[in-house]
Amino acid sequence: MALLIGNGITIMIVVINVILKMSTIALITWIGYDTYSELMTNIVNGVFVVLFFNTGILLVLSNANLSDVSGLLGGWFHGKFYDYSPAWYG
Repeated sequence: MALLIGNGITIMIVVINVILKMSTIALITWIGYDTYSELMTNIVNGVFVVLFFNTGILLVLSNANLSDVSGLLGGWFHGKFYDYSPAWYG
């Protein structure tokens, strides 16, 4: 079961990252820039920021135990770590 959940989270992160990457590229291209290099610079920076924060937030939430913080979120995110501890970093 743990393997199935771990692989499901991995697939979910990849799918969400692909969707975010495509939508970021489409939005930045829609804005339009004067030069091609300016467009590419903004696309690279935008995609990096979006994917970095998305991956980081999803990984932290998947390991978080929010049952003490919120009843609504506690139903979805009930990991084994209540707080950052040496075991969490492992």
